Amino acid sequence: MGEYTIISEVSQKLLELMRENLVPEPIKKFEDIGLCHPDERGSAILGIYLYDIEENAETKTMERVFVDKEHYKNPPVSLNLYYMFFAHSQAELISKAVDEQRIMGKVIQVINDNLRLDINGEFVDIQPYFITYDEKNKVMSNFENKKDIACFYKVSPVIIESEKVRAVKRVKIADISIEHKRRWFYYNTIQIVKNI
Repeated sequence: MGEYTIISEVSQKLLELMRENLVPEPIKKFEDIGLCHPDERGSAILGIYLYDIEENAETKTMERVFVDKEHYKNPPVSLNLYYMFFAHSQAELISKAVDEQRIMGKVIQVINDNLRLDINGEFVDIQPYFITYDEKNKVMSNFENKKDIACFYKVSPVIIESEKVRAVKRVKIADISIEHKRRWFYYNTIQIVKNI
């Protein structure tokens, strides 16, 4: 399970993966691949943008995590992270579209070859997140650069553990008395006899 830094660690891992596999071809420099907002990409030719975070209902658990016999933590939270990879080539207009398509083709190939990421010994899965044309337009409508070519991926489950440790209240003395049961049995027996 991860600490609160796990979200940024996943993003950094995706960035490293792209830089290791896309430089020097089809992208020349490491600095041309970045974690960025589509409208604040600077000189990035390939951008990786975390655009949504949601709870992962499939792996959600309500069970406490026991630290030891006397302490436990709240259940961890399980998340889905949604990423958009977008290309914005600085090539001349005549070759811009081809350049961007080559970049996106390589991104798709690299992710297809690395569908599981190792984050500090914990594994998360990457899967293509296919959305409709209308859904894609809805996402892209939030940005000025609406014409950037993009593809979408879901990374999950990303687990953030609780830091709050609570003490377990143990039963120290058990007082099991049968006197009350005897009285109840005696009273009900008398009532039955009276009714006969």
